[in-house]
Amino acid sequence: MKDIILVTGGLGFIGKKLVEKLKDEYKDCKIVVLDQYIRDYDDYIRSDIIDFGELYSNIKRMNGNIKCIIHAASEVGRINGEEHPWKMIDSSVKGTLNLINIALENNSKFVYFSTSEVYGDIFDEKEVIEEDMLKVSPLILNNVYAMSKLFGESLVRHYVKNYGLKGLSIRPFMVYGSGVYSSKYKSALDIFIWNLMNGKGIKVDENCVRSWCHIDDFVNGLLLVIKNHDFNKNIYEAYNIGNNKEYKTIEETAHLIAKKLGADTNLIKKQEFDGKFKSQSKYFNTEKLDKFGFKPEITIEQGINEMIDWYQYVKGMEEKK
Repeated sequence: MKDIILVTGGLGFIGKKLVEKLKDEYKDCKIVVLDQYIRDYDDYIRSDIIDFGELYSNIKRMNGNIKCIIHAASEVGRINGEEHPWKMIDSSVKGTLNLINIALENNSKFVYFSTSEVYGDIFDEKEVIEEDMLKVSPLILNNVYAMSKLFGESLVRHYVKNYGLKGLSIRPFMVYGSGVYSSKYKSALDIFIWNLMNGKGIKVDENCVRSWCHIDDFVNGLLLVIKNHDFNKNIYEAYNIGNNKEYKTIEETAHLIAKKLGADTNLIKKQEFDGKFKSQSKYFNTEKLDKFGFKPEITIEQGINEMIDWYQYVKGMEEKK
Protein backbone atom coordinates (compact mmCIF):
# COMPACT_ATOMS: atom_id res chain seq x y z
CA MET A 1 0.00 0.00 0.00
CA LYS A 2 1.46 3.34 -1.06
CA ASP A 3 1.77 6.33 1.26
CA ILE A 4 -0.46 9.26 0.33
CA ILE A 5 0.48 12.88 -0.34
CA LEU A 6 -2.73 14.91 -0.11
CA VAL A 7 -2.82 18.23 -1.98
CA THR A 8 -5.71 20.50 -1.07
CA GLY A 9 -6.53 23.02 -3.76
CA GLY A 10 -4.88 20.67 -6.23
CA LEU A 11 -6.97 21.95 -9.15
CA GLY A 12 -5.82 25.55 -8.73
CA PHE A 13 -3.16 27.37 -10.72
CA ILE A 14 -0.31 26.37 -8.41
CA GLY A 15 -1.95 23.10 -7.35
CA LYS A 16 -2.05 21.63 -10.86
CA LYS A 17 1.63 22.30 -11.50
CA LEU A 18 2.54 21.00 -8.07
CA VAL A 19 0.62 17.76 -8.52
CA GLU A 20 2.32 17.12 -11.87
CA LYS A 21 5.74 17.58 -10.26
CA LEU A 22 4.88 15.45 -7.23
CA LYS A 23 3.85 12.56 -9.48
CA ASP A 24 7.27 12.72 -11.12
CA GLU A 25 9.25 13.13 -7.91
CA TYR A 26 7.35 10.76 -5.59
CA LYS A 27 6.53 7.71 -7.70
CA ASP A 28 6.43 5.58 -4.55
CA CYS A 29 3.52 7.67 -3.22
CA LYS A 30 -0.09 8.09 -4.26
CA ILE A 31 -0.83 11.76 -5.00
CA VAL A 32 -4.42 12.61 -4.04
CA VAL A 33 -6.06 15.90 -4.97
CA LEU A 34 -8.73 17.51 -2.80
CA ASP A 35 -10.77 20.39 -4.21
CA GLN A 36 -14.36 21.59 -4.63
CA TYR A 37 -14.81 21.20 -8.38
CA ILE A 38 -16.95 18.38 -9.76
CA ARG A 39 -14.54 15.87 -11.25
CA ASP A 40 -14.67 12.14 -11.93
CA TYR A 41 -11.25 10.56 -11.93
CA ASP A 42 -9.06 8.42 -9.72
CA ASP A 43 -7.20 9.93 -6.77
CA TYR A 44 -9.56 12.89 -6.42
CA ILE A 45 -11.69 13.91 -3.45
CA ARG A 46 -14.38 16.56 -3.76
CA SER A 47 -14.75 18.19 -0.35
CA ASP A 48 -15.21 21.53 1.38
CA ILE A 49 -12.32 22.12 3.79
CA ILE A 50 -14.55 24.33 5.96
CA ASP A 51 -16.98 21.45 6.69
CA PHE A 52 -15.05 19.22 9.09
CA GLY A 53 -17.58 16.37 9.03
CA GLU A 54 -17.56 16.17 5.24
CA LEU A 55 -13.80 16.59 5.06
CA TYR A 56 -13.06 13.99 7.73
CA SER A 57 -15.39 11.33 6.34
CA ASN A 58 -14.12 11.78 2.79
CA ILE A 59 -10.47 11.53 3.82
CA LYS A 60 -11.23 8.48 6.00
CA ARG A 61 -12.37 6.62 2.90
CA MET A 62 -8.88 6.88 1.40
CA ASN A 63 -6.96 3.63 1.45
CA GLY A 64 -3.49 4.37 2.74
CA ASN A 65 -1.32 6.29 5.18
CA ILE A 66 -1.29 10.08 4.73
CA LYS A 67 2.42 10.90 4.65
CA CYS A 68 2.02 14.61 3.95
CA ILE A 69 -0.73 17.22 3.57
CA ILE A 70 0.14 20.16 1.33
CA HIS A 71 -2.55 22.70 2.13
CA ALA A 72 -2.91 25.03 -0.85
CA ALA A 73 -6.71 25.34 -0.77
CA SER A 74 -7.96 28.82 0.07
CA GLU A 75 -9.79 31.85 -1.15
CA VAL A 76 -6.99 33.85 -2.80
CA GLY A 77 -6.23 37.47 -3.58
CA ARG A 78 -6.43 40.97 -2.19
CA ILE A 79 -9.53 42.15 -4.06
CA ASN A 80 -11.30 38.85 -3.46
CA GLY A 81 -10.66 39.22 0.27
CA GLU A 82 -12.10 42.73 0.37
CA GLU A 83 -15.23 41.72 -1.55
CA HIS A 84 -15.77 38.37 0.20
CA PRO A 85 -14.12 38.66 3.63
CA TRP A 86 -16.19 35.95 5.36
CA LYS A 87 -15.30 33.34 2.74
CA MET A 88 -11.67 34.40 2.90
CA ILE A 89 -11.49 34.09 6.69
CA ASP A 90 -13.38 30.80 6.82
CA SER A 91 -11.13 29.11 4.28
CA SER A 92 -7.87 30.31 5.86
CA VAL A 93 -8.90 29.78 9.48
CA LYS A 94 -11.55 27.06 9.75
CA GLY A 95 -10.22 25.13 6.79
CA THR A 96 -6.66 25.21 8.09
CA LEU A 97 -7.68 24.19 11.61
CA ASN A 98 -9.67 21.25 10.23
CA LEU A 99 -6.71 20.01 8.21
CA ILE A 100 -4.29 20.51 11.12
CA ASN A 101 -6.42 18.16 13.20
CA ILE A 102 -6.45 15.58 10.42
CA ALA A 103 -2.66 15.88 10.11
CA LEU A 104 -2.25 15.35 13.87
CA GLU A 105 -4.48 12.28 13.86
CA ASN A 106 -2.52 10.75 10.99
CA ASN A 107 0.92 11.95 12.15
CA SER A 108 1.30 13.61 8.74
CA LYS A 109 3.69 16.32 7.67
CA PHE A 110 1.81 19.57 7.11
CA VAL A 111 2.75 22.30 4.62
CA TYR A 112 0.65 25.46 4.84
CA PHE A 113 0.41 28.00 2.04
CA SER A 114 0.62 31.47 3.58
CA THR A 115 1.38 34.59 1.51
CA SER A 116 4.00 37.30 1.13
CA GLU A 117 1.23 39.73 2.07
CA VAL A 118 1.67 38.81 5.74
CA TYR A 119 4.69 41.12 5.98
CA GLY A 120 2.43 44.15 5.60
CA ASP A 121 4.06 47.51 6.25
CA ILE A 122 7.44 45.91 7.06
CA PHE A 123 8.06 45.94 3.29
CA ASP A 124 8.35 49.72 3.51
CA GLU A 125 11.30 49.46 5.86
CA LYS A 126 13.61 46.67 4.66
CA GLU A 127 14.26 43.47 2.75
CA VAL A 128 12.15 41.02 4.72
CA ILE A 129 13.39 37.77 6.20
CA GLU A 130 11.21 35.02 7.68
CA GLU A 131 11.99 35.93 11.29
CA ASP A 132 10.58 39.44 10.78
CA MET A 133 7.14 37.90 11.29
CA LEU A 134 7.78 37.83 15.02
CA LYS A 135 7.35 41.63 14.88
CA VAL A 136 4.16 41.57 12.80
CA SER A 137 0.84 42.67 14.22
CA PRO A 138 -2.48 42.38 12.38
CA LEU A 139 -2.63 46.15 12.80
CA ILE A 140 0.12 46.66 10.19
CA LEU A 141 -1.43 44.44 7.52
CA ASN A 142 -2.94 45.94 4.38
CA ASN A 143 -5.80 43.62 3.44
CA VAL A 144 -8.17 40.90 4.65
CA TYR A 145 -6.29 38.29 2.63
CA ALA A 146 -3.11 38.95 4.63
CA MET A 147 -5.01 38.95 7.94
CA SER A 148 -6.65 35.60 7.21
CA LYS A 149 -3.37 34.00 6.16
CA LEU A 150 -1.53 35.36 9.20
CA PHE A 151 -4.17 33.80 11.47
CA GLY A 152 -3.82 30.50 9.63
CA GLU A 153 -0.05 30.65 9.95
CA SER A 154 -0.41 31.41 13.66
CA LEU A 155 -2.48 28.24 14.05
CA VAL A 156 0.26 26.18 12.40
CA ARG A 157 2.89 27.67 14.71
CA HIS A 158 0.69 27.05 17.76
CA TYR A 159 0.14 23.39 16.93
CA VAL A 160 3.81 22.81 16.08
CA LYS A 161 4.92 24.33 19.38
CA ASN A 162 2.28 22.87 21.68
CA TYR A 163 0.92 19.71 20.04
CA GLY A 164 3.82 18.30 18.04
CA LEU A 165 2.44 19.06 14.58
CA LYS A 166 5.06 18.34 11.91
CA GLY A 167 4.28 21.59 10.16
CA LEU A 168 5.74 24.57 8.35
CA SER A 169 4.54 27.52 6.28
CA ILE A 170 5.65 28.79 2.92
CA ARG A 171 5.21 32.38 1.79
CA PRO A 172 4.88 32.64 -2.01
CA PHE A 173 6.15 35.82 -3.67
CA MET A 174 4.57 37.00 -6.93
CA VAL A 175 4.04 33.61 -8.58
CA TYR A 176 3.00 33.77 -12.24
CA GLY A 177 2.75 31.66 -15.37
CA SER A 178 0.52 30.53 -18.21
CA GLY A 179 -2.86 28.88 -17.80
CA VAL A 180 -4.69 31.70 -15.99
CA TYR A 181 -7.69 33.60 -17.35
CA SER A 182 -7.37 37.33 -16.74
CA SER A 183 -9.79 39.16 -14.43
CA LYS A 184 -9.58 41.86 -11.79
CA TYR A 185 -8.83 39.11 -9.25
CA LYS A 186 -5.70 37.90 -11.05
CA SER A 187 -2.12 39.15 -11.10
CA ALA A 188 -0.92 42.39 -12.65
CA LEU A 189 0.94 40.42 -15.33
CA ASP A 190 -2.26 38.68 -16.43
CA ILE A 191 -4.18 41.95 -16.51
CA PHE A 192 -1.42 43.85 -18.33
CA ILE A 193 -0.95 41.22 -21.05
CA TRP A 194 -4.64 40.66 -21.71
CA ASN A 195 -5.57 44.34 -21.74
CA LEU A 196 -2.65 45.50 -23.89
CA MET A 197 -3.21 42.60 -26.28
CA ASN A 198 -6.78 43.80 -26.72
CA GLY A 199 -5.98 47.50 -27.03
CA LYS A 200 -7.25 48.36 -23.55
CA GLY A 201 -5.55 50.73 -21.12
CA ILE A 202 -3.82 49.72 -17.91
CA LYS A 203 -2.90 51.67 -14.78
CA VAL A 204 0.46 51.32 -13.07
CA ASP A 205 1.36 52.62 -9.64
CA GLU A 206 4.43 54.85 -9.58
CA ASN A 207 7.58 53.61 -7.84
CA CYS A 208 6.18 50.17 -7.01
CA VAL A 209 8.79 47.39 -7.15
CA ARG A 210 8.27 43.65 -7.56
CA SER A 211 10.29 40.56 -8.50
CA TRP A 212 8.18 37.84 -10.14
CA CYS A 213 8.66 34.08 -9.71
CA HIS A 214 7.69 31.67 -12.48
CA ILE A 215 5.41 28.83 -11.38
CA ASP A 216 7.99 26.17 -12.34
CA ASP A 217 10.67 27.82 -10.19
CA PHE A 218 8.21 28.19 -7.33
CA VAL A 219 7.24 24.51 -7.40
CA ASN A 220 10.91 23.49 -7.48
CA GLY A 221 11.55 25.70 -4.46
CA LEU A 222 8.61 24.20 -2.59
CA LEU A 223 9.83 20.66 -3.20
CA LEU A 224 13.30 21.63 -1.95
CA VAL A 225 11.73 22.82 1.29
CA ILE A 226 9.68 19.64 1.72
CA LYS A 227 12.71 17.42 1.07
CA ASN A 228 15.17 19.33 3.27
CA HIS A 229 13.14 20.69 6.20
CA ASP A 230 13.45 18.74 9.44
CA PHE A 231 9.82 18.09 10.34
CA ASN A 232 10.74 16.25 13.54
CA LYS A 233 12.42 19.07 15.47
CA ASN A 234 9.14 20.61 16.73
CA ILE A 235 10.30 24.13 15.91
CA TYR A 236 8.06 26.26 13.72
CA GLU A 237 9.61 27.66 10.55
CA ALA A 238 8.43 29.50 7.46
CA TYR A 239 10.14 29.94 4.10
CA ASN A 240 10.03 32.76 1.58
CA ILE A 241 9.72 31.25 -1.90
CA GLY A 242 10.27 33.58 -4.83
CA ASN A 243 12.78 34.94 -7.32
CA ASN A 244 14.45 37.99 -5.77
CA LYS A 245 17.00 38.34 -8.58
CA GLU A 246 14.98 40.45 -11.06
CA TYR A 247 13.48 43.47 -9.32
CA LYS A 248 11.60 45.82 -11.65
CA THR A 249 9.14 48.62 -11.15
CA ILE A 250 5.58 47.82 -12.18
CA GLU A 251 5.95 50.48 -14.87
CA GLU A 252 9.09 48.83 -16.29
CA THR A 253 7.30 45.49 -16.42
CA ALA A 254 4.30 47.03 -18.19
CA HIS A 255 6.56 48.59 -20.83
CA LEU A 256 8.38 45.29 -21.30
CA ILE A 257 5.04 43.60 -22.02
CA ALA A 258 3.98 46.40 -24.38
CA LYS A 259 7.25 46.06 -26.29
CA LYS A 260 6.86 42.32 -26.73
CA LEU A 261 3.25 42.75 -27.87
CA GLY A 262 3.98 45.72 -30.09
CA ALA A 263 1.28 47.55 -28.15
CA ASP A 264 0.83 51.31 -27.92
CA THR A 265 2.66 52.53 -24.79
CA ASN A 266 0.12 55.36 -24.51
CA LEU A 267 -2.22 52.69 -23.12
CA ILE A 268 -0.02 52.64 -19.98
CA LYS A 269 -1.20 55.27 -17.52
CA LYS A 270 0.78 56.11 -14.39
CA GLN A 271 -1.02 56.80 -11.13
CA GLU A 272 0.18 57.83 -7.71
CA PHE A 273 0.46 54.97 -5.24
CA ASP A 274 -2.32 55.39 -2.67
CA GLY A 275 -1.24 52.68 -0.21
CA LYS A 276 -4.61 50.97 -0.30
CA PHE A 277 -4.63 47.19 0.20
CA LYS A 278 -1.00 46.65 -0.83
CA SER A 279 2.64 47.47 -0.17
CA GLN A 280 4.58 49.81 -2.41
CA SER A 281 7.59 47.54 -2.78
CA LYS A 282 8.35 43.92 -1.99
CA TYR A 283 12.03 43.35 -1.25
CA PHE A 284 12.66 39.94 0.28
CA ASN A 285 15.40 37.54 1.28
CA THR A 286 15.52 33.84 0.27
CA GLU A 287 18.70 32.80 2.09
CA LYS A 288 16.98 29.91 3.89
CA LEU A 289 15.76 28.50 0.60
CA ASP A 290 19.05 29.21 -1.19
CA LYS A 291 20.85 26.97 1.31
CA PHE A 292 18.81 24.06 -0.07
CA GLY A 293 20.18 24.79 -3.55
CA PHE A 294 17.37 26.96 -4.93
CA LYS A 295 18.27 28.77 -8.17
CA PRO A 296 15.50 30.36 -10.24
CA GLU A 297 15.96 29.45 -13.89
CA ILE A 298 13.20 31.25 -15.79
CA THR A 299 13.69 34.97 -16.46
CA ILE A 300 10.80 37.41 -16.46
CA GLU A 301 11.23 37.86 -20.21
CA GLN A 302 10.95 34.12 -20.81
CA GLY A 303 7.93 33.91 -18.54
CA ILE A 304 6.17 36.82 -20.21
CA ASN A 305 6.77 35.26 -23.65
CA GLU A 306 5.12 32.08 -22.40
CA MET A 307 2.15 34.01 -21.01
CA ILE A 308 1.74 35.96 -24.25
CA ASP A 309 1.58 32.67 -26.16
CA TRP A 310 -1.10 31.46 -23.75
CA TYR A 311 -3.22 34.58 -24.01
CA GLN A 312 -2.94 34.60 -27.81
CA TYR A 313 -4.35 31.07 -27.72
CA VAL A 314 -7.17 32.21 -25.39
CA LYS A 315 -7.95 35.15 -27.65
CA GLY A 316 -8.03 32.89 -30.67
CA MET A 317 -10.47 30.55 -28.96
CA GLU A 318 -12.74 33.45 -28.03
CA GLU A 319 -12.73 34.78 -31.58
CA LYS A 320 -13.87 31.40 -32.87
CA LYS A 321 -16.96 31.40 -30.68
